[in-house]
Amino acid sequence: MKAIFTLFLICFLFPAYAQVNMGGGPGPENQSFPCLTPEQRDAIMEELTENRNELIEKGILSANPSPTDDITKLEWPLKQNANFNDYGYHGISNFVDQDFNFPNMIQDYNCGNRTYDNQNGYNHKGTDYYLWPFRWYKMDHDVVEVVAAAPGVIIGKTDGNFDRSCSFNSNQWNAVYVQHADNSVAWYGHLKNGSITSKNIGESVALGEYLGVVGSSGNSTGPHLHLEIYDSANNLIDPYSGACNGLNSESWWNDQRGYYDSGVNAVITQTAAPNFATCPNQEKFFAQTDFQGGETIFLATYYRDQLDTQTSVYTMYKPDGSVWKTWNHNSNATHYSSSYWSWSWVLPFGLDGTWTFEVQYEGEKYSTNFNVGIVQSVGDSDFPSHINIFPNPAKDRLFIRFEEKGYKNIQIILTDLFGKLVHEQEKPNIILNEQIEIPVNNMSAGVYLIQAKLDGEVFRKKVVVE
Repeated sequence: MKAIFTLFLICFLFPAYAQVNMGGGPGPENQSFPCLTPEQRDAIMEELTENRNELIEKGILSANPSPTDDITKLEWPLKQNANFNDYGYHGISNFVDQDFNFPNMIQDYNCGNRTYDNQNGYNHKGTDYYLWPFRWYKMDHDVVEVVAAAPGVIIGKTDGNFDRSCSFNSNQWNAVYVQHADNSVAWYGHLKNGSITSKNIGESVALGEYLGVVGSSGNSTGPHLHLEIYDSANNLIDPYSGACNGLNSESWWNDQRGYYDSGVNAVITQTAAPNFATCPNQEKFFAQTDFQGGETIFLATYYRDQLDTQTSVYTMYKPDGSVWKTWNHNSNATHYSSSYWSWSWVLPFGLDGTWTFEVQYEGEKYSTNFNVGIVQSVGDSDFPSHINIFPNPAKDRLFIRFEEKGYKNIQIILTDLFGKLVHEQEKPNIILNEQIEIPVNNMSAGVYLIQAKLDGEVFRKKVVVE
């Protein structure tokens, strides 16, 4: 069993990965830099002051709001798009740095070190919520929205800036700035280009109202929300209450989540291990819910804030509800801000129907269903156009020709529509315009399913034998 651990203590902390039987990875790395340069921050402060004064002159904001002892209470600033239904979608990389000394003198609100500073005197001033898993996929498909953590008035917004940053740069971020009833202000930064709310400066937003999509604009190494809070006197606030929070005495959250907000973000059945690609390329996660007997299934669970004291119980249930396999697992690191663990199994023949993969973790159950031997969802073909299967219908022989590119690892499986294996073959290399021959002369007439696993990708097609 091997684990992958990657840690970047920067404005966006790239998640730590953990796998089973899938190779090693790099060790810890430190590349700290500020989300905003001092010049950018000063410019934002000046612009917000000017905008606030103009809104006061217009009567939209009050110069002397009614005195109150109540602070603004915040709700969760992120929301999953209604078209997606993962269990979760985020991890937290950095909290506010409570130790104003530098460098490498850090302390978060809970007296831990989940924050950063740098040698130039920057101490992290916000909370970073990064997307997990498949951050670029989520950004490209608008999966995670930034919403108003409290009602208020927009006093500034910036859009139109490049949003696929992977390292330090001098770019401006895309952001929305909302002033609350107590004159505190929330900064929502690093948003996706073109996603910013259409509302103008001076317009009100309600609690939970859409502000934009999580992106990677400005000084950023990947899609995340940087949330920064200031009180009415323009003092920095850490919304999290803890023993080492010297900025404010109480929590600004209506319901503050735990320091380790442990949970499962996703449970996915896949045809191969995920490919996280290089920044800023979109990841490939090979998700699939329809399989055949004899096919290898990858069962992956994606966690946030996983601790080595926590045990996960994994169970695969057959279509009749009985247990096919069950096993336990603990991580091998004290803390993963985000992690994934994957197991692969060869599915049996003759157990067709809807299966369930379940994970029990920290008192909660997470599950996903997948089909074995059920091919109603397979159309006439999902093969790419450059792979030609002919003749179809076939009498004696069936051919697969690769017309535009070759592959290094090829596995061909032919089953009937009930998942029974009738032919299987493997080939280490296929070159351009080469073809594979499949004998079908001894097969009964009918409809079959041909499945090709090509360098980890799986394609299917229905074929007819006469």
